[in-house]
Amino acid sequence: MATLNQQFLELCKNFKGNQLEKVIEQILESDLYITSEFLSCPNIMALKSGNKYYDTLYLFSILTYSDYKKSSAKYLTLNNKLLNKLKCVTILEIVKEKKFLEYSYLKNALDIKENYELEELLFTLISRDLITGKIDSKEQTVTILSVKPRCNLTDVKKAEELIDRLINNLNNASEFLSNEEKNIKEKTKDLNGVLSI
Repeated sequence: MATLNQQFLELCKNFKGNQLEKVIEQILESDLYITSEFLSCPNIMALKSGNKYYDTLYLFSILTYSDYKKSSAKYLTLNNKLLNKLKCVTILEIVKEKKFLEYSYLKNALDIKENYELEELLFTLISRDLITGKIDSKEQTVTILSVKPRCNLTDVKKAEELIDRLINNLNNASEFLSNEEKNIKEKTKDLNGVLSI
């Protein structure tokens, strides 16, 4: 039986335009927290930045809550469930670098007022096996033992490099054809000059 990721990847391969945007909405609303592999799907890459669906998927895959706050108009409107999901993936990003954190640091980074709100996010990540660690409610600290990476940037970068190479090849082919067209015109002129004598 195909995993949820595999099912969504198959849909991304088969749909374009508005249908693909609906698939992206479903990915965002799903229980998937690691979504970067979708960015390397050719149909999604074809949307590229400037498309709110692509930009929102990119936000959840690579960026953080602070990026969303800086320019929320660039993204789809996020309901409370999606805001909490974005805060969860932001925690994944933060704990890559810091293994010991105070509640106050995370609460500040995520615009959270109450300890229980932060603990709910942490429990969500632990229950999904995205992090392992120790939550100390009394000392208001979190110790991270392991974290599942949000994204394999090499896949995204490889896909972007491939697109750049294809565009470069297309430009080179276009330049070659343009030069050949000029050569043909010049030879035709020369030939016409010889024939008119």
